[in-house]
Amino acid sequence: MSKKLSFLLMLFVFTTVLTACGSQPAAKREVTLKGRLEVPVTAITAPREGKVLGLIVDKGDRIRKNQPLFAIARDSNNTAVEEATAELAKAEANLRNAKTGGSPSQQASAQYAVQSAAASLEQAQNNYAKLSKLYSVGGIAKKKLEQAQEALDQAQEGYDSSQAYLAGLSTRPSQENVAELEATVAKLKEAYNTALKSQEGDEIKAPSTCTIVDVLVKNGDVAALKQNILTVRSLTDCTIKATLTGPSTAAFKEGNKVSINAPSLKHPFEGQISQVQDNILTVTSTSKPEDLNEEAEVTLTLTIE
Repeated sequence: MSKKLSFLLMLFVFTTVLTACGSQPAAKREVTLKGRLEVPVTAITAPREGKVLGLIVDKGDRIRKNQPLFAIARDSNNTAVEEATAELAKAEANLRNAKTGGSPSQQASAQYAVQSAAASLEQAQNNYAKLSKLYSVGGIAKKKLEQAQEALDQAQEGYDSSQAYLAGLSTRPSQENVAELEATVAKLKEAYNTALKSQEGDEIKAPSTCTIVDVLVKNGDVAALKQNILTVRSLTDCTIKATLTGPSTAAFKEGNKVSINAPSLKHPFEGQISQVQDNILTVTSTSKPEDLNEEAEVTLTLTIE
């Protein structure tokens, strides 16, 4: 083999090796950063206007996640619910009459009375259950609960009476537009459930395990929409900021997982990158150990390319 041919062969092999090396993906590496832990203070606001009930927490109290903090009284004159209840009761009475017979107007009237009494009884039962819960946490006076019990007893008596009256009436078979009436009842039930759901969510719960920083209103005060009721400091949520001095910020991606450790911890906990801006890396976590205090120095460990 000539020297020229040998040189060309060696050059080809060398070029192939360089090309192969250049096509390899960039090696990943582990990066360690230092940062200080920050614990957010969160304002708990009123979701709507209303009287604050069941607010019995004090400054410094430790509250578990999802533990009730207070409630906002509902509007007792909710016309949407009342109208939906009345319409549904009437439609169900008409449907029952069509299926069981009883053409006399007296039969239809009695059935309507039973449906109305059943709706009133259900409302009284729900109201008593709610007030019992508020009474158990000191949200209302005993007199209020006793009044709810009296209303429940009266509703039960009215329902029993209407049932007995209907049972005593004679009926005869009668078939009307049952399918159409069933469709009407289904539609009105949907409207009734929608009206009830519009009243849900009046009980406000702790967003995380936390301590009460400040109580800004008194139990029984009327709060405005979005008014601050409490401020709390989370025991499990935290934010950590670290200054980037080495790798390019482009290597750090939002959402990447980060292992967080401190000298006082036996095991690290997990967080994720939430922001990279102006050489500042921000990491958030919802699993901070409760005994790791604010301003503690922590180590962040993550893998980058």
